Amino acid sequence: MAARACWSTCGSIRPGCAAAPALFEVNLPSNETPDVGGVCDTSTGEGCTLPAPGTAFYPIWTTRMVGGTCMFQQGGDLMPHRRDLGGNVKTEYGHLFRMIFPGAGFQPEVRFENFRRTLRSNPCPA
Repeated sequence: MAARACWSTCGSIRPGCAAAPALFEVNLPSNETPDVGGVCDTSTGEGCTLPAPGTAFYPIWTTRMVGGTCMFQQGGDLMPHRRDLGGNVKTEYGHLFRMIFPGAGFQPEVRFENFRRTLRSNPCPA
């Protein structure tokens, strides 16, 4: 029988199931565009920053064990009993990620609408 990922809605993996690959992604560039007062050009990635200028706090993911089960939690250093997955927002969410969207006439259009980091292994293995 092949192993399968068994994520629950609370972000844990049930015992006996294989861990799915993990990545962190945030669509912050779309919140920094000129139409909302920012300077991010999502067609080139120029001016897109992480965290956004003036941000005092940006939550990051950590993991912790609860009753023998590995759980993801969001809140960074504000969370108890945590295992760090990057230490800060830049490390955790990685670099601008090039994406292809359907453009006018159904032609592909390149956009930089997300920051993304794929982990080498799942921090909450089954």
